[in-house]
Amino acid sequence: MPLNFTYQTSYGACRSRTSKATNCAQQNRLIFDYKACPEIPNKEETRVELECIGIWRISGLTAFAVRMADIKGIEHRCYLMEGKGTTGRIGISADSSCEELTSIDAAISQISYKMDTLIQPQCEFSKLTFNNNKKKKKSVWESTSTGRKQIIRGGVWISAYKGKNDTVMQCLETRTSNNESQILRVYTAKGCETGFQCIRLKVRTKHLIEFESGPISTREFEDCNDFPVENRDTLVSIDEKTECPFSGKYSNNECELVSMGCENENKTSVLMKWNCNQSTFGQLIKKVFKYFEYLDNWSCIGGYNDINGNQILAIRNLENRRVSCLVN
Repeated sequence: MPLNFTYQTSYGACRSRTSKATNCAQQNRLIFDYKACPEIPNKEETRVELECIGIWRISGLTAFAVRMADIKGIEHRCYLMEGKGTTGRIGISADSSCEELTSIDAAISQISYKMDTLIQPQCEFSKLTFNNNKKKKKSVWESTSTGRKQIIRGGVWISAYKGKNDTVMQCLETRTSNNESQILRVYTAKGCETGFQCIRLKVRTKHLIEFESGPISTREFEDCNDFPVENRDTLVSIDEKTECPFSGKYSNNECELVSMGCENENKTSVLMKWNCNQSTFGQLIKKVFKYFEYLDNWSCIGGYNDINGNQILAIRNLENRRVSCLVN
């Protein structure tokens, strides 16, 4: 529900500047950005985050109750809305009692709005995210850094935590694409921060994708061919398994470390044997691998060699579903 609006309060009307309202990643949350304007000298720019907690109809109008998330000391307000087509008015109660909100004209604060163009996906996220399976309509991945599920359906990418949307991206344009990588321009709602963003996807294996994203910007036509990276992550395909890419004994100058092998083609057991000296490094290694000694049933998700020649293995613990990365 993106809106452009002007407003009036008990201090006066602000009609020379256009304010905006946009949806957050969770559809029951909205951001109202009130512009300052010369008609109300003491009015500063204000951002108000609303969480809709109830909606009903009264006398032909739509009423909804909200929780004011970012204003200290204010908990709830009532909104009364009337509209026709793409335009309308909203009345806002003075306090949480909502007693004076018998009509929009009686409201202490009023908004006159016009609906803005709703941003829709203009492209689809690459077949890279569907494991090259063109028949799949949805793919689900998991972030190794946050544990959040990544649900991709067509041109919409949702990052969710405990059943609630954390970030929603809509594909706007594919800048570069091949069988191994893709750069896209997207419209992002991260929490209640919205704007345009560049992302890069790079396939490491069938079940591992590297994800990079730039800053969220108000500039619609960002050059995504060379963008500053603010976030890097590795995504693993949910419940996928692959053949263990390596096994054997590993050691370093301080310790005899680990013997690793596969009970079957997609499981690995980490069996610990160490003989460390009393150095800090040796004790650290002993502590780290003692943790793995009790969590030795893992499924292999995938492995690859990085640019430095290190072998990276992503594994999932079959007891707690936790994803970890091992570096050889």
